[in-house]
Amino acid sequence: MIYILSEYARTHKDEIRDFDDLTPYIAKHPEIFGKKGEDVSESYKAFYEGENTINEEEAKAKFKKAIELDPLNFDARSELLALESKNSTQYAAKGLDIQTKGLELFTNNEEYKPYIGKFFETTTTASFLRFSKSLMEQFYMSGEFQIAISLGREMLMLDLEDNYKARHILFKSLVGIGDDIAVKEFIRDYRFKKDAYFYATLGLYKLSKGYSNEAFNILNDDCRMHNSFIADCILYANDYEIKNESEKPVENFMDEIPYEGSPREALNYTDDPLPFDASILEEFQNKNLAEYLKLLSLSFEESATIVSLCEIALNSNVEKLPLATIKAIFKGEAKEYESLPVFGEIEKEENIMGIINDLTQKDLLVRKGPSIVIKHDAYTAFMAICRLQEKGEVTSAQA
Repeated sequence: MIYILSEYARTHKDEIRDFDDLTPYIAKHPEIFGKKGEDVSESYKAFYEGENTINEEEAKAKFKKAIELDPLNFDARSELLALESKNSTQYAAKGLDIQTKGLELFTNNEEYKPYIGKFFETTTTASFLRFSKSLMEQFYMSGEFQIAISLGREMLMLDLEDNYKARHILFKSLVGIGDDIAVKEFIRDYRFKKDAYFYATLGLYKLSKGYSNEAFNILNDDCRMHNSFIADCILYANDYEIKNESEKPVENFMDEIPYEGSPREALNYTDDPLPFDASILEEFQNKNLAEYLKLLSLSFEESATIVSLCEIALNSNVEKLPLATIKAIFKGEAKEYESLPVFGEIEKEENIMGIINDLTQKDLLVRKGPSIVIKHDAYTAFMAICRLQEKGEVTSAQA
């Protein structure tokens, strides 16, 4: 549906159901839409008709009519520019010229100066921000991060609160140019709700710097908490679910708005290219997939042992686990651990040590004197097997 519906439906859900509801709403609220509310309404009628026209020439005519009725209808300008441009390079060059002139007009015009800082509050200024965002995305997608950064900073100057997509593209663009100081300043000064987009980009930034363990924790914990689809796609190249979701028919315009945690939100993020060499992510994914396979190759006793030891370490927040404690758990003598899978399972000490030695040889445990240390990869394996079990891809016995 029309862009403006998506913007205002967010805050006027009870009043706006479709385009027919929008037209009288504009006329009734000149304080929001300006004195020329009627002209704006007619302009968007023409724009909407152009959006729903299959014939390209008819669509162009409708968009031109929309611009004639309201020269500041940047939604119409964006669509017309896309139809008249031969390629993305031409769209970006012409679009940047239009955007620059539009910015000068708004920032130098007394009528619009009161809206600087809250540009999404009026139809006209909101359409300019949407036009700027489409340009910013275009420059980011083509790897021209510096221009994307300039556009992003301009957009945040015009409206800091509502420009969430601009903040995310700006973050990824700063990562793309490798400006560590600017990235750290961005993270330090970020005062908004940290969502899946933020944590996904932060995780990828850490990965690009070689901090793979820290990257995994950010993606697997923080990013997953907000959108598991984005986390799985980055961690395990598991994009089947979100691609499958994208093929479902959209029944109304509200379905097109990606809500937090939805597959559509994940599509929006994962459709953007990485701001660095994708081979880094491929190696990262291969490492995590290898952990799946490593754990699936373990016997039941070994699997249960690793799960138990990981659970003890996570709950106790300790690095080293005394062998005496582990033996007591196996023998059923440590009542505080009776919920663990290995509790009371094995009585003979030589069998317990045999399992510990096998896991050490498989590079999941490290012996340090009278204690053992779980390697980070074992934590990864533990989290992986839990996810596989939740998806029904392994049996309870394996898990």
